[in-house]
Amino acid sequence: MLALRKLLFGTGNYTFNIEWKRTRFTFRDVKSNFPYGLFMEKLGSRGMTIHGSRGMTMCVQAYILKHLLYKDDCLLEEKGNSSNLLVERFNIGFFEDQREDALIHALADILWKAGEGKYAAVTIVGEKMCISPSPELRFDNYTEKILIYEFTDFEALLKFLRRNLDQFQGDFSPGGILMVYSAMLSRTFPKLVADMDEHKTPTILTAAEACTTALINLFLTGRAVSYLFNGKVVYDKKKKPLPYPLLGQKERAELGFLFWDKTEFEVQDRTEVGSMLKTPKLPIWLTSVNDVFGVLFCTVPDLLSHWRKEHRFCLFYFTGQTTQIQGTKLTIDNRSGRADPGGEEEEQKIPSLERCILTKWPDAVVNWNGTSPFV
Repeated sequence: MLALRKLLFGTGNYTFNIEWKRTRFTFRDVKSNFPYGLFMEKLGSRGMTIHGSRGMTMCVQAYILKHLLYKDDCLLEEKGNSSNLLVERFNIGFFEDQREDALIHALADILWKAGEGKYAAVTIVGEKMCISPSPELRFDNYTEKILIYEFTDFEALLKFLRRNLDQFQGDFSPGGILMVYSAMLSRTFPKLVADMDEHKTPTILTAAEACTTALINLFLTGRAVSYLFNGKVVYDKKKKPLPYPLLGQKERAELGFLFWDKTEFEVQDRTEVGSMLKTPKLPIWLTSVNDVFGVLFCTVPDLLSHWRKEHRFCLFYFTGQTTQIQGTKLTIDNRSGRADPGGEEEEQKIPSLERCILTKWPDAVVNWNGTSPFV
């Protein structure tokens, strides 16, 4: 466990903050406007959720949507332009069971992918201490009681998660911490170090305990690489060889990632997201817009199978923030091209979420369908 803590924080004498300790995977009220959405506590002074664990939680949310939207039969349906844009298709009791099943499959997907489809490790909190006190490892009432279970069969993994789901969503469970530990152990230490950059001493969390790109990639793709571009970079911007290659995305992801940050003014310094993440196999994207994580998704599973399907379509956007009261439906139209904004000042008025979408569809006209842009 000392090795886990060092890879997370750089030291064993640092523990998770209160936000991480309260992060667990519980759903919103099934009668709310977001019956598919995970609940996030308000910990900020203005009622906003703090950024630390949000990226990880929204990764899990993306996988939940995958199973609710595309598994066998879609469990959500569109309800016109009302505030409740996507609702359960079946009775509430049935949907509650199905969304719990989607959560179990989401957690299993992430761990199985980290283990390259052959292995997964799951951590749960036991009743007794499993390790002896050490000056190098500060106890937090969780880490010292961790039990590790290993699996080489996916169905066995699902059954175990189903039996122990309360460890990840119970009222006082450290579900988020357990999921991070489980994903790291499923990947294994040698592969984590090789992914992240064995030439440096990187950590899974930032100094502010926010998710690094490596952790986001681990949950989305199963590999904890530190970059979002395709392949690997061996030369710097001046075409000089780098002392060691920078590792990015190796293959087309199942779920994607889109990024926009208004503070990145210069084009050459903008965070590069490669096509492996921009064009995933399924039309679900984790988004980071001005440091706010969310999920963009389409109810049509084969949207990205042919360019003609992308002429005109709808995307739904969910942030998990308590400030998002109503559903957000965006219509993306690529048929006629986008008008020139007419100068930098007008370009700056384009909503940041729209700018994020334009990194994938640069000529798209985005219709907010009556919703006031809030990101």
